[in-house]
Amino acid sequence: MAAIVLDVNLLVRAILVPGCNSAKILDLARSGRVTLLISEEIIEEARRVLTYPRVAEGLSLSRAELEDFLTQLRDFARYVRPSGPLEAVSGDPSGDKYLECAASGQADFIVTRDRMLLAMGRYQAIPIVSPADFLADEPGQPLIPPAPIPLVSS
Repeated sequence: MAAIVLDVNLLVRAILVPGCNSAKILDLARSGRVTLLISEEIIEEARRVLTYPRVAEGLSLSRAELEDFLTQLRDFARYVRPSGPLEAVSGDPSGDKYLECAASGQADFIVTRDRMLLAMGRYQAIPIVSPADFLADEPGQPLIPPAPIPLVSS
């Protein structure tokens, strides 16, 4: 089973837009078909973003319903304690929390729509992919093909 890190914007989108790719990925995690990795930093950012006036209006969730969602997220996700802070995303330190969680939790994928993270392509050996690219492939299989094997001439 693939272990993934979803960025907070995808978690929010999954709630706001039922049936979107982000919601499909969250459903895969809820059903146990993929393992969602989260850290306390990711949970706290989700709490902060979900209370933005523009987002809160679109969700029409009470504070209790918001906390219930975060509790449910903790229940089906695997909690990761990052081993230490990173400074890996040039120009966007807010993306580091996803890399920290992925590296510490031994993720198979980081799923995001963040342009700076996507531009990295991978962190260590972990592919960084869009929701559409993640869903286009079978979870657990690398989206980036291995280097071609050179032909041997006789």
